[in-house]
Amino acid sequence: LSYKRHIPSSIYLWTFRLLLCGTFVDSCIQSSNNSGNDIADKCSNAINTAIIITAIIYVILAITMIHYAFVIAAYAKSRKAKEENASSAQETSTHGVTEK
Repeated sequence: LSYKRHIPSSIYLWTFRLLLCGTFVDSCIQSSNNSGNDIADKCSNAINTAIIITAIIYVILAITMIHYAFVIAAYAKSRKAKEENASSAQETSTHGVTEK
């Protein structure tokens, strides 16, 4: 059940980093507008960095989601197996009672 705690926190963390990245580029564009400099010259590095960081974040997020999907699937499978074992154990005990 520990996976329930980790999924939201990781999503919030990466969303925050994405927003931080966007704010960084936005502040660069605003400062360029105020000073009258060409945005393409001044902000190309910031924008490229932001695009790379965003791509990395999305890749990490995708890997995390796939990982959690497998974790949840494995958890569900083990839980189902436990329930089946429990039900089969009950069946054998009831059969034992009827035979007597």
